[in-house]
Amino acid sequence: MRESAPAPDGVLLVDKPSGCTSAAAVQQVRRLLGGGSVGHTGTLDPLATGLLPMVLGEATKLSRWVMGGAKKYRAGLFLGVSTDTADADGQRTGEAPVPDLGLDSLRTIAESFLGCSQQVPPMHSALHHQGRRLHVLARKGLSVPRETRSIRIDAIAVTRWVSPVVEFEVTCSAGTYVRSLGEDLARKLGTLGHLQFLRRLSVEEWQVEQALPLVSLDRARVLSSVIPVATVLRRFQKLEVGEEVVTRLSQGQRLPLTFFRDAGVSLPQSGIAWCSGEQGVPVVLVEIPNDINEVVKVVRVLRPRAAPAPAPNII
Repeated sequence: MRESAPAPDGVLLVDKPSGCTSAAAVQQVRRLLGGGSVGHTGTLDPLATGLLPMVLGEATKLSRWVMGGAKKYRAGLFLGVSTDTADADGQRTGEAPVPDLGLDSLRTIAESFLGCSQQVPPMHSALHHQGRRLHVLARKGLSVPRETRSIRIDAIAVTRWVSPVVEFEVTCSAGTYVRSLGEDLARKLGTLGHLQFLRRLSVEEWQVEQALPLVSLDRARVLSSVIPVATVLRRFQKLEVGEEVVTRLSQGQRLPLTFFRDAGVSLPQSGIAWCSGEQGVPVVLVEIPNDINEVVKVVRVLRPRAAPAPAPNII
């Protein structure tokens, strides 16, 4: 009988191949671990490849912070043809001539997308509408209104242009749909377009070069490659407080900000911070208010099986 144990606590970096859904990748890792809590931190379309951070065990409680950072992609935009999914997996919906474009003009137009803007999510996406996934509705031929969302393009660079395909790299905020960005770029170039390929290169500090190919995973490689919870916690300030305070917080008590100030605890101006017990358990994430008269709110309590020791070098 295969050995089975709870999923370890931490993050696993996986290089997802094309043709596989993010949910299927999670299921494969869960089967290798014999069950337990496994989740991914930001869907990659079936066509897309690249970095898919997975959270295991108690680290699933940190998924919103793992997926909330900037992401970098490499994409190929096929000009002159639109599809219903905005990528090569979809059905052709329109055609338009491809203008005679120079590399310099392409780069200038692409750079016009830098900064903050509003984006309408595509129908073929994992977002919900009245409890149902948009892509499920789209496959039934339905289209529903979608609210725009704020996105941010930090960097965008055209790297290759061989008509009709524009290759570019983009660094963007979480929640940005590169398929929609590709459609918008094609329209600004005076034509239609869809993504021919998409590869996620990084999520925050993690690079695809650090990831394990999904096709080569086995239980031993998974267990030996998990990045500890401490790696995610490094993004936040640690509060140096005593065991009694950690216990009170882990029980859900809301302590006034003045309690920490009066005790001389170094605090961030606002945002997320964390503290832990003497043996590293529990780990309590709290939200620090920006108003001195407010209370410190507990947002997550983790009980990892091992103390949050410093993360190894996984390059």
